[in-house]
Amino acid sequence: MPLSPTSESRLIGVYPPLATAIRTLSDMIDPDPIYHLIVTQGLRNWAQQDTLWRKGRDSTGRIVDKAAVVTMAMPGRSWHQFGMAVDVAVGRDVGTGLQWELGSAIWQRVITAGESLGMASGARWTKPVDGPHFQMTGRFGKAPNSEVIYLFKEVGIRGVWEAAFDLPHDEK
Repeated sequence: MPLSPTSESRLIGVYPPLATAIRTLSDMIDPDPIYHLIVTQGLRNWAQQDTLWRKGRDSTGRIVDKAAVVTMAMPGRSWHQFGMAVDVAVGRDVGTGLQWELGSAIWQRVITAGESLGMASGARWTKPVDGPHFQMTGRFGKAPNSEVIYLFKEVGIRGVWEAAFDLPHDEK
């Protein structure tokens, strides 16, 4: 079963091979008659990342409510801002909520299948664990570095993709 229109809309602006891998992951999970894959987050702009990062923090950035913290990634330090990360959930029987338990059999299937498609899973991280997160970063590491930010500012998101995956420069 294809992704829902809402999930597809959340793949707009995502690195195309990552979007394709997420669609394939959905197809791999779909044979299960109970579960379906849902894209909860794709590309984020800097303001959206800042808003998420500020949750649970005071004006200085100090954590004041650990339960309210959504992300440890400050603006510029999340692959979502470069279209190279997607968060997913598993839906159970349309309309009955989302499955987030990383220890569950379905999540283990999602993680294993996602990794088989060349995506890195945040569920494998030790600090912090980010279960719903999948990313493709090519030659870059777990988090964007100063080179990525420079490329983004100088040549845009496609320039980051080209550098990450050694793609030919787009001459548009």
